[in-house]
Amino acid sequence: MPQTGPSIKITGIAGGTLTDKQYYGVTLETDEKYDLADSAGEYISGILASPNKADDTIVVNDAISIVKSGRTSVVAGASFDCGVFLQIDASGMAILAATDDIAFGESLRASTASGDIVPVWLFGSPTITT
Repeated sequence: MPQTGPSIKITGIAGGTLTDKQYYGVTLETDEKYDLADSAGEYISGILASPNKADDTIVVNDAISIVKSGRTSVVAGASFDCGVFLQIDASGMAILAATDDIAFGESLRASTASGDIVPVWLFGSPTITT
């Protein structure tokens, strides 16, 4: 079940279609709009918090809500344990970060499979794992 808590959220503008991408990582692009994170291990600007259901699409130039830091949920791209550092994969989902990776947060619950929605503590700035 998705979880939120104390967090810092901002409003931004979608640079592309983000329908069905709630709790995925997003990046701020040079056009000053947010797109789905699409490079494994890249720095993310935050996690998409805007609710989106089949009837609630997000398209170019729509206003969106982004969690910058604090407690939120993410979509897992693979299984991982509770208490580990996470990085982003090429689909905008959370995966286990390895040494020297850019970690965006810490898992607050284990993921058993890709597609799980798990709570995380989102760091306010990226952390290089050691």
